[in-house]
Amino acid sequence: MRIIVPENIKLDIPNVEYYGTEILNPETVDVFVGNIGVFNAYRDQLENVKYIQLLSAGYDSLELKGLENKVVCNARGAYSGPIAEYTVAYLLSIYRQHDAFKQSQKDHRWNRDIPVTTLYGKQVAYLGAGDIAFETQSRLKPFGVSSIAVNSNGREVPGFDAFFALNDLQQALSDADIVICSLPLNPHTDGLLGSEQFAMMKEGSIFVNVGRGPVVKSKDLLEALEENVAYAILDVFEKEPVPMDDPIWDHPRVIMTPHVSGDAQESVIKLQNLLTQNILLFQNGETPKNQIN
Repeated sequence: MRIIVPENIKLDIPNVEYYGTEILNPETVDVFVGNIGVFNAYRDQLENVKYIQLLSAGYDSLELKGLENKVVCNARGAYSGPIAEYTVAYLLSIYRQHDAFKQSQKDHRWNRDIPVTTLYGKQVAYLGAGDIAFETQSRLKPFGVSSIAVNSNGREVPGFDAFFALNDLQQALSDADIVICSLPLNPHTDGLLGSEQFAMMKEGSIFVNVGRGPVVKSKDLLEALEENVAYAILDVFEKEPVPMDDPIWDHPRVIMTPHVSGDAQESVIKLQNLLTQNILLFQNGETPKNQIN
């Protein structure tokens, strides 16, 4: 079996020949492992590939039409743990006023009057109830929070306390102290969260986006931050990289990171384990995990 795989991905599978994208005859390859951008660049030469393994969980930029006779899998689950820890860390930094105490330290001020609060008793609405939401709620639950799951049809999901459909956001948003968005990007979610939805959110609430940037209308979020939303924690954006003149850079109550919430050494190990398992399954004529087509 012949596989195209990035040089930084180390796999040890018997009876496999490994190649980078510099292979002279990509049409002879059985398996493609890589990013969507690389696949798109070589797509016409990969007509004979039988199995496509993406390195990302998201796949909105991959055109699935024309791939019906191939197995296509994403890397769902490889990054959800670090994303959950990222979310918890920044929520705690806001509630415990880390920036204010750091400023007091910088100013050499012994300031014990900074008001702080805790996660205990907070209600969290998860827009998208997949792996990221599950991993996040499992880390937040010991703090004494309650969890609302919002998914496509309001179905019950283990680990959550209440359930709503995506077309019934009013109660989920209005009751939540924290809204965590991990929705995928598709025609139903593109631009889903705008002024109307942010107006539903509780006064003093925190909005987190670790899903897909275009789900959120950035201009409307900035306006909501001047009204009822207290803070925003954003790892993904409508346009990436964020334009240098975008006012979101300078907003005092926005925490920005450059799409790195899932980055961690543990993610690499988990990804390599998933790739190895999936390729072995495919090699043995079985269905790999996370098939998306």
